[in-house]
Amino acid sequence: MASWRYLFFTLLGNRFVGELPLTNVDLERKMAAAGPGNFTADLVLTDERVQRTNWREAAYPRYCVCCSELDGELFSAHIVWDTTYEVASGILHLAGAELWSYFHHRIITYDRQYGGWDQIDIVRDLLRQEFREPNGDIGVAVDPVGTRPLSGITRPLVTYAAIEGKDLAAAVEEQASPIDGFDFDVQVSYNADHVPQRRFVTGFPRLGTDSTSLAFRMPGNITADLRWPQVGSASVSRAIAIGASGLRQDWADPEQLEIGCALLEAVTSHSSVTDGNVLLALAKSDLARQRWPAEPVKTPAITRPSLPRSWGRSTRPASTPVIPVRLDQVNLGLLAASVGSTVQVNIEEPGYFAGPWDSPDGLDHRVADLYRLVGVHVVPASQKVELELNSLDGVDARVAAVS
Repeated sequence: MASWRYLFFTLLGNRFVGELPLTNVDLERKMAAAGPGNFTADLVLTDERVQRTNWREAAYPRYCVCCSELDGELFSAHIVWDTTYEVASGILHLAGAELWSYFHHRIITYDRQYGGWDQIDIVRDLLRQEFREPNGDIGVAVDPVGTRPLSGITRPLVTYAAIEGKDLAAAVEEQASPIDGFDFDVQVSYNADHVPQRRFVTGFPRLGTDSTSLAFRMPGNITADLRWPQVGSASVSRAIAIGASGLRQDWADPEQLEIGCALLEAVTSHSSVTDGNVLLALAKSDLARQRWPAEPVKTPAITRPSLPRSWGRSTRPASTPVIPVRLDQVNLGLLAASVGSTVQVNIEEPGYFAGPWDSPDGLDHRVADLYRLVGVHVVPASQKVELELNSLDGVDARVAAVS
């Protein structure tokens, strides 16, 4: 059975504060580019084990990071942002998010202009500049500008003015999000002295691997708790990107109109973008993340097709299916280390995912496809494990764009 420990270190300075016997822990390990994973837990203050700890310092909001350790290895790290004390039960409720959430609380305070810089170097410089602020360096290592590997994609002109008060995380996400952008993450691991080390990493065109060695099946290691979203209410068939000084670029999906779907539009603002080509790349990326499949999936190939891949997907890229799996049939440590990688999903059941022999229309509605692992959700006490997946369409479009 998996062994969990919850170790607390200061956000600033990475000083060890103590270990707490948390209960009702619910945590996520996610790739930062997909948004920081969440964390909740309870601390029973009437428990004698808790009373012997330095819990007031460890659970002080925004002060410490909870490092969740699984069988001696770091699984995830979350900043404790909020707490709520429940008098009747004597329980202190903790809530937090992974380290990337910190950068949503930082503002670009320097005037910066980048002309002809590699997109990865732009975000490195933005982060390193903000680390110069007093108490502004939380120990996340960022490679110096020019460190290999780079993406080879340069941006003609990118400007940030301190007076705009731009969210630092939003600026990084904006640089990473064009169709020819990159992946990024904040990874935490033990060093040789068993001290957690925090590092900002990038990957072009992606992080993770394209191996299909991780496979999940129903019947098999996928449980009957599976829920499969189809979110048409948030789908888009034309993306409109607005840049600086009224600059605008549109990108539409003609297949959606050809099959008789009504036009659905979404607008995104990119106020720091002054180049039309960059803005067009952002519009393409916006559509790639929110584009509904052109037609229902019918016997999709397990073997990955040549690029660019068909957009035909069993779920809209922006809606992430959650796959519940059996803890006794997965390696949690391997899953956490594989965030960003490709996984194979095969689903067959007589209702929604019926094969041709079970389906009234005689068609094959089974899932036999490749997806991207973007997060792992764990509730240790109940041994609940869920995989958070996304379509590979965005990655394929990026690879196609830079090939």
